Amino acid sequence: MGLFIHQFGILFWKNWLCRIRQPTLCFSEMIWPCALFFILAAIRLQEPPMHIDNCYLEPRNLPSHGIYPFIQSLLCNAGSSCKDKTFPFETNNTSWSFEDDLQEIDISLLKEIQELSQDILETTEKESSLYKLWEEMFNFNHVVM
Repeated sequence: MGLFIHQFGILFWKNWLCRIRQPTLCFSEMIWPCALFFILAAIRLQEPPMHIDNCYLEPRNLPSHGIYPFIQSLLCNAGSSCKDKTFPFETNNTSWSFEDDLQEIDISLLKEIQELSQDILETTEKESSLYKLWEEMFNFNHVVM
């Protein structure tokens, strides 16, 4: 223990001598953190804190629960938004079977899938009509040289 205190005293004396011999460096090492602190404090005072309500996301299934529920919760909750209330916790869902999940499919999910498929169909129809219009406008096969 005596050796540690002696080495610490020597290190402390060396540090003190470096501070005395280089006053500019010593001064800058003290001023730089203070200047950064005052800059951060000024920014903080210009923008007061805003109150944000609690954000609760839907719970997701883990891979240990089964591959189908994991993929389903991963894909169906991809764009989930914050809610201001908690979701109920289901404790009775210890055993999983594919048939049970198929019976519990929400009708709103099927409607969303139908709307998405209709949007995709409309987009492909627009694309094909634009392609036909492009061919009609720039059809160089009729140009005689």
